[in-house]
This record gives sequence, structure tokens and C-alpha cells, in this order.
Amino acid sequence: MQMSPILNSLKTILISVLALNLAVASGQAEKPVRVSEWNNVTGFDISSTEDYMVVAMRLNNRGQLFESRFDGSAWSYPTPLNAINSFGDGNSDIGGPFLYFDESILYYHANFPGGEGGYDIYYSVRENNSWSEPVPMCTRVNSPLDELHPAMPPGMLTFYFSRSNPDADIRKPPRTPDCEIFYSLTKNELGEWGEPEPLHDIINQDCQYGLYIAPDTRSIYFSSVDQDNHRDGYNIYYVRQILGAWTIPMLIENIGSEATNIYPRIAGNNIYFLIRTETRRDITGTIYRSGLPEQFSPLKTIAATGRIEHLESKQPLNTPLVVYDPITLNRLGEFFSSSQTGMYHLKLLDEANYIIDIRNPGFSFASFQIDYRQEEKITGPPLIELFNEVELDISVYDSEIFRPLDADVHALNLNENKMIEAIAHEPGSFTLRLPVGNNYRINAATGGFESDSFDFDLFGDIIFSRFERDIALEPRKRMFEVAITDNETSLPVNAQVTFKNLNREEVISVNTFSQPVPDDAAGAVAQASPRQDDISFIPFRNPSNPLRFALIIGNEDYSSYQVGLQREANVDYAIRDAELFRKYAINVFGVPEENILFLTNARSIEMQLEIRKLAGIINALDGNAEVFFYYAGHGLPDHNTRDPYIIPVDVTGSNLDFAVKLSDLYGQLTKYPANRVTVFLDACFSGGARNVGLVSARAVRVRPREDMLSGNLVVFSASSEAQIAHPFREKQHGIFTYFALNKIKETKGNITYREFSDYLRQTVAIRSIMVNNAEQTPQTNVSPTIEEAWHEWIFN
Repeated sequence: MQMSPILNSLKTILISVLALNLAVASGQAEKPVRVSEWNNVTGFDISSTEDYMVVAMRLNNRGQLFESRFDGSAWSYPTPLNAINSFGDGNSDIGGPFLYFDESILYYHANFPGGEGGYDIYYSVRENNSWSEPVPMCTRVNSPLDELHPAMPPGMLTFYFSRSNPDADIRKPPRTPDCEIFYSLTKNELGEWGEPEPLHDIINQDCQYGLYIAPDTRSIYFSSVDQDNHRDGYNIYYVRQILGAWTIPMLIENIGSEATNIYPRIAGNNIYFLIRTETRRDITGTIYRSGLPEQFSPLKTIAATGRIEHLESKQPLNTPLVVYDPITLNRLGEFFSSSQTGMYHLKLLDEANYIIDIRNPGFSFASFQIDYRQEEKITGPPLIELFNEVELDISVYDSEIFRPLDADVHALNLNENKMIEAIAHEPGSFTLRLPVGNNYRINAATGGFESDSFDFDLFGDIIFSRFERDIALEPRKRMFEVAITDNETSLPVNAQVTFKNLNREEVISVNTFSQPVPDDAAGAVAQASPRQDDISFIPFRNPSNPLRFALIIGNEDYSSYQVGLQREANVDYAIRDAELFRKYAINVFGVPEENILFLTNARSIEMQLEIRKLAGIINALDGNAEVFFYYAGHGLPDHNTRDPYIIPVDVTGSNLDFAVKLSDLYGQLTKYPANRVTVFLDACFSGGARNVGLVSARAVRVRPREDMLSGNLVVFSASSEAQIAHPFREKQHGIFTYFALNKIKETKGNITYREFSDYLRQTVAIRSIMVNNAEQTPQTNVSPTIEEAWHEWIFN
């Protein structure tokens, strides 16, 4: 961006004034003092509190890293950083340590095997008070050249390093370190590093070595050989960035000497540096400290700290904190809270204000301001709590009468294609717990109503942890027309017609006289749209019981397995019945889904194997098993013995050798002790069927002999004696299965076996006559072993 001439002039004046101030600054500085007795140091860095130091020392002809702590009077004996020193082949040369401002990351250079070539930049992270193994910097930094002396200022948006320049045409004393060229690269908003660029020629003008960036991100200290006084060797210089431009480098004279002065480090009000001496036989390096003259001090920064944790678990969170300029909204830095403690540390310039945004993928958004412009400083909050789930409270109700509805409410995660079930509290009240960072489709459905859905977006900046939504479901209706005529004259009659729903409190009254009667009408027409019902929808789910198992068989398509058999011999809706019973077994009876054996259009061998498998499970549970057996399909009696069989799809009605004899089935189910065995048979054994039988009908009583039943066994059968088990075509189910499951749904399984048996006998008998104009009376057979104890059994 081009600067205006006025702004450019102002910038030049400011830089010149600062340089002049630095040049004429006076004052006595203390004489440098030796920090420790170590004399083989090649590089180091020190914490801002001046009590922790990472030191590079040359041992066994290679550089290694050590740490030392200051106890108030002396530095401790250096301890090797083994995770770094032993990395690779354990013989690498390591140096150039740089501590991130909060001491959470240690940067350094090394010639580890497997790198990009020569020396590369690496870093280690502090974990449980120790440093991790080395991690290489990106290939934007590391190259086949030698990358040295890394420096990362607070905020991690700019990275500094140097590359060796041994062939530079520069005058310098012999046996001094090779010259270097300083580079920097910046990170974009996607977190990607750009290409390295050399620093301005005002810095890279002579022979430079070992750049250090202060926590203010504006002040750089480095060593350089002044070409006009090259015999003085390396001395330490200071530059500052103002309005994006660097000042003229200024020599820090109070620590200048003819020795090789390198590795400047700023801590507190002091400058630490390394005096290196190299002879033909030996190289020594010793750390010194001196007071830093005020004119060379970095700009004042203020630390802001706090903790970020999970709202519910209170566990610490590793979370990015991005700092913005509140006016330009430019990014000024990115910081991170500790994964071990949740603590964050911000180092920001005084006399400015900032916006800090917290965006952690999968968590809520938070933001706060820091204002250091006034005497009373405003820092960040001491505790920030983030959540990774929101609660979506949903009310489901009838759109016409506003009555709360039991419903199946779930959320489909559109990003991961996963389903999340809602928690039901009371009729019409549900809660979904949804992970942040996804898009969802919320759906509500219940029997007799059209389902409805809406999209719910939890991407972006989520601030609130709780939301409320309403879903109004439209009742599913069916149009009826009734023609009213005079019984004697057959003329239309105006009348009031009442439609009464037998399954719920719903009454519709229609007056035919409110509508004109056409001349050709068969009668006065009454129209109404009463509500439909649907047993395939189960708006609840009872707790599962790991001791409950089920074998469910739906044999529908016999014609595909038997030559010459017409399609009319198939058992309509048998598979649909079996699939629905499976759903009820899971949701109402509490059978775990993995405990269900399920067969459709089962052949003889398949049925025999699954029955034996179920018997083996009963045996393994030592009398604790609770078993459900359901069969929908053909049943037949033996021509001679009149014993009833259930028929696999590959068994003909004229040869029952491979059919499943009911007495054998019951024997397998009660061969071993079980807590309870419940059998449902939606089949008749008269030779008839829902459409036509496999053979001509012949009357056989379905009632089993008493010696067929033993153990804790109850059998609910669809019909008795010579009756046929009929379909309920309007509902596309067997009429026995339909009303059995409808009652189980209505009671949520909280009905005794005796009440259930009485309901089936009466309801199915009546509805079969009304729907099919045929008798069908279910019957219940019970093992003598349990006498009347079965009366109090319940399904859930």
C-alpha cells in the first residue's frame, strides 16, 4: 500500500529523531559481569524472570542443550535435555536455543539426520516440565542450506532465522563465526507460512550473526562486524521497527569490546550476551550480563493471563486466542492456552487496546477486550468457560389443537451422516444435545401426523449453550364421504353425521344440509377428514435388558422357492410384520439390537440353525434368559398325526419332513431353564392362510396337547381351531400382529400377559368380522409349570 507523502515524511522524521536520541544518549552503564563458570557455551537463552536458562555447550566435539535454574545466588549444574540431545543418531550438533516468551516452546537449530540438508530449525514443546522430542519447522524455513538461530516473537505471526553466508566478501577478524543473512516470514490467516524474505538492507548490510527479537516484537538485537572498524570484531547492535520501517542500527557501546560479543538476550533490565574466544587450540564461550541502557530497552509490554476450561467437566482446554487491532481488525498475534493447565499468557504492548477472539473448532466462541491506554489497565477475564455441546429444547405439538405430542425426535448430523436421538422429558418436550461445529437436520415424527424438519446450523461463532424451537405437526387425515338417503324413498336426506375416533378423543360433526344436493346425487353427502393412526411409529424406547433375546421370522414369498406354486400362496405382509415386530422388540421389550436373530423368507436349514442357536443362548445364561419368538408365515398340520408345523419357504405342503414341528420348537425353547419364553404365532394350522393355503384346507385344532408345553412358556396364537389367520389389508399387516402391537404401543409394554390375552381375544375377534367378514379368535396357551403366575408378567 502506498504511503501518503505527509505520512512518509512523518515516518522519516520519527526514525531520525529516535536514531539521534539513541546516538546522544548518555549515562554510565555497569560493567559486564560473568554469569557462571561455564566456559564452553556456544549459545543460550534466558527466561524473562532470569531464573531459567537453556544453554548450548560443546561436548565431545558436538553441541548439546542443557538447562539450569537460578536459586537466588547461583546457577545450578547444567542438566542435559536428553530428549533433544539423543534424537536421531545421538551424534548431532545442536545450538541456537531460543525460548518462546512464556517458556512453552524451545526453538533451536541442529543437523539431525533426515532433515532438509545441513542445519535445520526444530522446536520442542514443554510437557510435564520436560521438553519433547524435536519437531522440524516447515519446509518454508528448512532447506538444503544451513538455517540457524531461530527467533519467534509473542503472537507467532512472524518468524525470524538466519542462513549461513560463509562466502561473504566481508572483512572480519580471523577465527570468528561465519557471517549470516537474517530472514523473516509471516503467517497468513489460514495458518500458512509465506516465503522467507531477507530483512531490510539496513540490517543485512555488514556481517551479521545471531538475531534476537524482544517480546515487544519491535526491537531486534544482533551482532555485527562494522566494516569501518572490522578489527573490533562482532559487537551488539539494536534496531527498532517504527511504522513498518527499521531504524538505523545503533551500537550498544557499554558492552562493546575487541572480543567476539554475540548472542544478545534481554531479560528484565539486563542484557545477557556471550563472549567467545577462539584460538588455534581452543574455543571458549562465557555468558555475561550488563545493565541495559534505557535508550536500548524494548517497548513496555504487559502480561495478561487467565484460564480456559470446559464448561461442564472443568478440564483445561488447548485453545487459540487471536489478537486484533480494534480499528483496522488486523491480526496482531495468535496465542494458545496450555493443554495441561488451560492457562493462557498474552504479551502485548502497553498504551494500546485489543480485541481477543477465541475460536476453537468444535467449541463455543468467546471474545473480550484488553485496554492498556489508561492508567487503570483492563486485562482479560481470569476464567473463560467453553462448551462443545448445545442443548436444543424442542416442543412438538398438534398444529390444530396445540396438544403436546409424543414423537420420535432426532437430529441428523449432515457433516458426518450420524443420527442423534432426543431425550424425552414429558409429552411434547424433548432435548437434543448437539456437538458444536456441525450442521443438523432436526426431524419430528409421530403416528398419524406428517413428519416435519428444519435445519439447525452450529457452524461459526456459537455464543449460547441453549436454544428453543417449536415443531407443529400436521395431522394425517383421510377423506370420507357418507351418502344419506331415506330408507323408503331413497331420496337424499339432510342430516347431522358424527364421526367418532375409537382410538382417541376426536369427534367430527358434519351437517349435510349445509351443502347443496345435486339432482343426480345418491344421497345427501357428508364429508369429513378424520385423523389416521400408524402403529409403525413408536415414540418411546424402554431400557434395554442384556438378558433378553429374540428370534423373529417372516416367511412371505413361498412361490419363488417352489416350482408351480402360484403367487397367491404367498403370505402377504409377513415380512412387514416381522420387521415391525423387530422394532417393537428393541423399543418396547428392551431386547438389545445385537441380541436379535432375524430371518425373512427363511429356508428349512436356516430356521433349524437359528432355533438351535437360540437354545444354546438359553443354556449359556443358566436360567436367566428372557426369550421372544415371533413367526409370521404358513402353518400346516400333518395329514396323519394332525401335529402342527411352521413352514419354511422351501418346504411344500405335501411333504413336511423338513418343516419345523411346533412341539420340536417348544422343546428347543424349553430344553434348558429360562426365566421366560414368549411365543407369537401369526399363522394358522388349518391349512388355510392370509390368501390361500399351501394345500386344501382341512380342519385341525390348533390347541397343543398339554405335554407339548413345559417350562416358563406362554404362546399367543393368531387363531384357533379351524380358523384362518387373516390380513388387515388397509393397514398392510396381519390383523393379529396389528392389534397385538397396537396394544403394546398404547400401553408402552406395561400390560400384563393376562390383560393382553383378553384384549386380543375380544378385539381381534370383533375386528376380523368387521374387516374380513370372517371369524378369527386368538388363543393363549400356557405351560402347566407356571399355572397362573404368567397372569402378572408384563412385556417391558
